[in-house]
Amino acid sequence: QLPDGSVIVYDCGPPADNSSLNPVTSHLRSIGHAPGSKLWAVVASHGHLDHMGGCEEVLADYEVEHIYESWYDGPDTPNSYNRWISQVIAENATVHTAVETPFLDGEQVFHQRDQLALPPNATADGLRVEILWPPPPHVSSWDEIGLYSLALRWSFGSVDFCTEGDIERDQEAALASIPQDLNCEVFLVGHHGSA
Repeated sequence: QLPDGSVIVYDCGPPADNSSLNPVTSHLRSIGHAPGSKLWAVVASHGHLDHMGGCEEVLADYEVEHIYESWYDGPDTPNSYNRWISQVIAENATVHTAVETPFLDGEQVFHQRDQLALPPNATADGLRVEILWPPPPHVSSWDEIGLYSLALRWSFGSVDFCTEGDIERDQEAALASIPQDLNCEVFLVGHHGSA
């Protein structure tokens, strides 16, 4: 929840049987965001079901203004991701993708080191969210999409938060070679803390 009260959701976990069982939608309700209200953005780090499956319930319950996702349209796309694509198109949000896609009209292509679009009040309050990863993706299979997860650095005052989806050792090494201070006080470990 941003200083102005607007909300950005980063990943939504796996799907639930219904939105009342989804921890993200339950939390949003508990902090005063009733179903039907607006969310500034949903950021799906990548399309694997354990990260974006619950986003279907978030989009069903809320009016989302911006959706960020790397995007994948290979021939091995599972039905769960095709449902997500249909839901994103129906949401009528501004869609931000790492690549142009024939499925969308008017998507905004983002690049590594771009800033997330934020509400003007949040920017004025000093919040910045930088896209650290991915570089231009060349994803050849569904299994690889986690390596092109949206990794973000959220900066507010002297506190920085880093979120990295399912990137792995090689991607972390590439990030570490960027000539930029990537220190953070709060770090969401990539790939659920796997080796």
